[in-house]
Amino acid sequence: MSPLQDCCETVEDISIAQKSSVMNSENAAQLKVHLDAIAKLLYEESDPENMKTLEGIEMTVRQQIQTHVSPELGHFLSAQLLAQQQAATDD
Repeated sequence: MSPLQDCCETVEDISIAQKSSVMNSENAAQLKVHLDAIAKLLYEESDPENMKTLEGIEMTVRQQIQTHVSPELGHFLSAQLLAQQQAATDD
């Protein structure tokens, strides 16, 4: 079962999820550059002992994303939502 099938119950849900995950090529290229830089920084902060197995790599990546990446994305998206809500109430 694909990750999309895991999160979606119907073919229509899968179609909507696929459309919402499409990124224009310019943004995708920028994202790749930034992700490569982030990966390098996170690798430098990783314990080399934990990077010797796929399980160790997966656990390290998950921990670093939860600690460093997800909170920043959450703060950014929350600020965007707040700005949209304030703009809507100002109209």
